[in-house]
Amino acid sequence: MVTLGNTEQDMDRLVNGFKKLAEQAGTDRAIGRLDLEHSFSPIAWTSASLTPRAAFFAKAETLPIEQTPNRISAELVCPYPPGIPVLFPGEVVTEGAIAYLQQVIAAGGVVVGCADRRLCTLSVIAA
Repeated sequence: MVTLGNTEQDMDRLVNGFKKLAEQAGTDRAIGRLDLEHSFSPIAWTSASLTPRAAFFAKAETLPIEQTPNRISAELVCPYPPGIPVLFPGEVVTEGAIAYLQQVIAAGGVVVGCADRRLCTLSVIAA
């Protein structure tokens, strides 16, 4: 599981480990074939404006997703695949993060952690 406590070095080790596993598997028949017909745009990381604890206890409001860029998320939003949170409580919502999450949903993925799994709305810290 990847968390806020992981470093860039941790991620490099994880990626290298997966590369070695793929090389050892050798062929698609060994591990099955993942259909990668969809490519996802990378998102830029944002900084937290509040700690997750402060965001948890702050007053929140639910808004249409189009109104949430530059607001502070009150929810954890985690797309599957890949299963790595994109938004944490206290983090600034960006247009890039929303676009990425919508791409995952359009490709058949799911979003968990938030109240609206269709991502039509998002809970943000009240203004």
